[in-house]
Amino acid sequence: MNARQDETAHPAPASGVAPGMVCAQPARGAPVGAGPAASHSPLSQFRAETPPKSEGVKSAGDAEKSAASVLNWIQRLEWRLPPCGSPASYLAALALTAVAIAVRLIMAPVDVGLQYLTLFPAVILAAVVGGFGPGILATVLGTILGFHFSPPHLSFSIASLTTNLWPDFVFCLAGLIVCLAIETLHRYRVKYVTELTEVRKNAARIARINDALLDSEAFSLSVFNARREQVAVLDEHGVIVAVNEGWRRFARENGAPELAEASVGLNYLTACANAPDHLHGTEASGAAAGIRAILRGTMDEFTLEYPCHSPEEDRWLNMRVTPLSGSRRGALVAHENITKRKQMEKALMHHAAIIESSADAIIGKTLEGFITIWNRGAEQVFGYGRDEVLGQHISLVIPEPYRDHERKVLAEIANGVALKHYQTVRRRKDGSLIDISVTISPLRDAMGKIVGASKVARDITEQKRAEQELRIAATAFEAQEGMIIADANNIILRVNRAFTRSTGYASEEAVGRHVRLLKSGRHDAAFYAEMWKTVRREGSWQGEIWNRRKNGEVYPEWLTITAVKNRDGEITHYVGTHTDITSRKAAEDEIKHLAFYDPLTRLPNRRLLMDRLHQALATSSRTGREGALLFIDLDNFKTLNDSLGHDMGDLLLQEVALRLSACVREGDTVSRLGGDEFVVVLEVLSETSQEARAQAEGVGSKMLAAIGQPYMLAGHEFHSTPSIGITLFGRRERSPVELLKEADLAMYRAKAAGRNTLRFLDPADG
Repeated sequence: MNARQDETAHPAPASGVAPGMVCAQPARGAPVGAGPAASHSPLSQFRAETPPKSEGVKSAGDAEKSAASVLNWIQRLEWRLPPCGSPASYLAALALTAVAIAVRLIMAPVDVGLQYLTLFPAVILAAVVGGFGPGILATVLGTILGFHFSPPHLSFSIASLTTNLWPDFVFCLAGLIVCLAIETLHRYRVKYVTELTEVRKNAARIARINDALLDSEAFSLSVFNARREQVAVLDEHGVIVAVNEGWRRFARENGAPELAEASVGLNYLTACANAPDHLHGTEASGAAAGIRAILRGTMDEFTLEYPCHSPEEDRWLNMRVTPLSGSRRGALVAHENITKRKQMEKALMHHAAIIESSADAIIGKTLEGFITIWNRGAEQVFGYGRDEVLGQHISLVIPEPYRDHERKVLAEIANGVALKHYQTVRRRKDGSLIDISVTISPLRDAMGKIVGASKVARDITEQKRAEQELRIAATAFEAQEGMIIADANNIILRVNRAFTRSTGYASEEAVGRHVRLLKSGRHDAAFYAEMWKTVRREGSWQGEIWNRRKNGEVYPEWLTITAVKNRDGEITHYVGTHTDITSRKAAEDEIKHLAFYDPLTRLPNRRLLMDRLHQALATSSRTGREGALLFIDLDNFKTLNDSLGHDMGDLLLQEVALRLSACVREGDTVSRLGGDEFVVVLEVLSETSQEARAQAEGVGSKMLAAIGQPYMLAGHEFHSTPSIGITLFGRRERSPVELLKEADLAMYRAKAAGRNTLRFLDPADG
C-alpha cells in the first residue's frame, strides 16, 4: 500500500502533535501520523510554552513551501502508477522483466554482461513502482531468465551453471540491495510526508492561536483601559506590573504625572508601609494587610473605604482587591471614586437627623398606603415603634369611619395634589383617638414620577380640647376641675365651685383680684414670664405648678391656661383649669421610690447602689479613709426555691435583708442586686488598710453569724449560710463596676473554700 492509500485509510488526528515532535517509524500498513495529541493548555500557559510568531516560524513556512512543491509533483506522479504492493504492481514487474529479456535477446543474446544493462533497470523500475515485493520478483525472474537465456539456451548442464553462477549471484545480491534501498526510500518518503503534514497542521494551529492571542490581548487591553476605576495589577510580591488608563489619568489629575507611567515596577506594599500616619497611615496598613492576605490565598476578596482628600475637595475612594485567575499568582487592585456616594450618604444622614429631631409626626407611605418612613415624632404621637409599623398599612392608625377619606386623599396625591393643614382623627396604639392636623404632599422619584406621599401630622388633641372647653364653658364650668376665667389683664372674673373647694377662696373673695392671688412663691419670675409667653404665642399652656390655698398650704396642681381670642386674633380672656394632683404626686414619689429600691426587700437596688458607691469613692478619696465593698451570695438558695417554692424564697430574702441591715451602721448601704445577691458598702473605715481590713472582716463575721441563724418560714425551719467576698477601696482608683467585679471574684473564692465563709481579694490580684 502506498503513502497515498495510508493517508486515505488512516487520516492524521485533528489535534495534531506538539511542535517539533515526530512519531516513531510505523510498520508497513500501520496508521501513520498517529501520535499523542497535544493537550489544550490555558492561554497563559500556552503563551509561556509556545514561541512567538518570529523567524523560526518563517523558516518553517519556507521549508514547507519547498517540500510542498516536491510533494505535489510526487503525488501527481503517483496517480498514474499502480499502488505499491498491489497485484498491478506485480504484473508491472513481470512486464518490465519480460521487456528487459526481450531487449537483451534482441541486443546480444550471447553476452551475459548485458544482463545488468537490460534486467537490472527492470529491477530498479519494479522496486520504484511497486515497492520491495515487485522489485524482488523482478530480481528473481531476472536471475532465472538471465541464466536460461544465456548460451546454451535452456540448458541445465553443470558447465553452464558453473559459468553463470557467479554473475547470477552478483546480480541477485545487487537486486536485493537495490530493492532494500528503494524500500528504505519509500519508507522515508512516507515518514517525510507524514511529518510534513503534521508540520503544516501545527504551523496553521500556531498561527491561529497567535492570531487569537493578539485579538484577545487587544480586547483585554481595551476592557482594562475602559474601566473607570484606577486599576493596578500586582505580581506575587506586590510589585505593580501594569496599570490602566484610569490609574494614569488619576495620577495626572492629582499633580503626579511622573507616576502615570513610573508606577509600573513600584512595590505597592512598600508604598503602603511608608505612608505617614497623618496621611491615612491606618488605612494604608490595613490595605497592605488585606493585599498580603489575597496574595497568600487566605482571602478571596478585600475591600476598604478610605479618605483621599485634596486641598480643593474632600474625596473618598473604595479599594477592592481580588486574586488573579489562572496559574499566574498576583492580585488586581481597583480604586473607585465614591465621593458622590459619600456625599449623598452624608446628605441623607442630615435629612434623616432633621426628620428624627422633629417633634411632629413625619410619615412616608406608598400610593397603596404602606408605611415606609416613621420618625420619633410619629412614635410619640401614635405610640407605635418604628419596627412595628414599617411595611404595615396606614389603616393601622386610622379608625374605620375615616378610611374612605384616606383613600380619597391618596387618590388626590396620585394626581399631584397636596393637602395642607386638614384636621382628622387617628387612633393610637393604646386604642385612644387623637385629633391631628395633617399636611400631605406627593413624593416623587428621581424621574419626577409620584411614588408615594409624605405626611406631617401634629397632635392637636389638647388644642381641640381647649376649644371645646371654651365652647361649652357655660355648661361645663361647674365640672369637677377647678376653673377660673380672667380678663386680658389677668383679673379674675369668675370661678367655679371646684375652685372654691380646692383653694378655699369663695367666689366673692377671688373675683376682682389678680391671678397672682394663688402664687406659692416656689416659681421665679422667669417661670411665669415663659408661661404667659407660651400662652400668648400658642394660645394655651399646660403643666404642673405649685399654688397656695387660702390657709397657706402649698399644693401641686395641673394647670391648663387657654387664651380666648376675638375674630381679629386679639386675646380677650383667659380660661384656667386646674386639678389638685397631690395624690398623683404621692404616687409619682412612690414610683420614683420603686425606681431606686427593690420592691421585695425595700433595699436600694443596683441603680441607687451605684450612685452611693460613686459617692463613697469620692468621700474616701477626699478624706483618705478606706472603705469596703461586701458581696453576699446565699448558699444553696436554689434548693429552697425548688423544694418549698418561690414564695418561701421571697420570705427568706426579706429576712436576710433585715438581718443584714441590723449588722451595719446607719450611714452604710445594704442593697440587693437581684436573686440571692446582696451588696454592702461600708464607708469611712480606718485610714490604714490593715485596720480597715479588720473592721470589714468584723462586719462580715457578724453577717455570717446573723444569716446563719435558723429561719422560720411559714412554719418551716430553714437554715441558710452566705458566702461573702470583700474588697477594700480608697488606695487605688477604680470604678464602681470594677469594685463589684472584685468583690464578686472574692465571693466565688469564698464558695470555693467551702461556703459559709468570707474571703478578701488581695490588692495584687486586681
